[in-house]
Amino acid sequence: MDELTATLQKLGLSEKAADVLDVMLSINVYDDHIAVFQELRRRGVVCHVASNQQAARAQFMSETLDYQSLFDGAFYSCFVGAAKPDEAFFRRALAALRYNAASVLFIDDREANVAAARAVGLKAAQFDGANGVTNLMDREHDRGATG
Repeated sequence: MDELTATLQKLGLSEKAADVLDVMLSINVYDDHIAVFQELRRRGVVCHVASNQQAARAQFMSETLDYQSLFDGAFYSCFVGAAKPDEAFFRRALAALRYNAASVLFIDDREANVAAARAVGLKAAQFDGANGVTNLMDREHDRGATG
């Protein structure tokens, strides 16, 4: 936040800090998607967030949006030290989880991220949220992630 404030001051936009912060923290949470992950967790499937974020936004997601209790954990690029689609992101997450790569299903909306996950041995699927949550459940079921 200090860097944001300093940058806005340099640009003569100090008065825009609140507006910029509002945009930075603007996240659409889809309750139907969250419900799917909660159902998976009830079945015993471990679910983590894997997201490219900067620290303030990651904190907002974890604390304000309560991802810290909605998911079993999170891998935010700002803390992992690598960003998707860099294969290092996935290797570091796997090392922290201590899971065999082939036992992990990674779901993402970007093909480059899916390809990178597959390159390190994860099962991976591209998910287009426009197709709705039913498609997400179909992906989970097809991969055998039933707990």
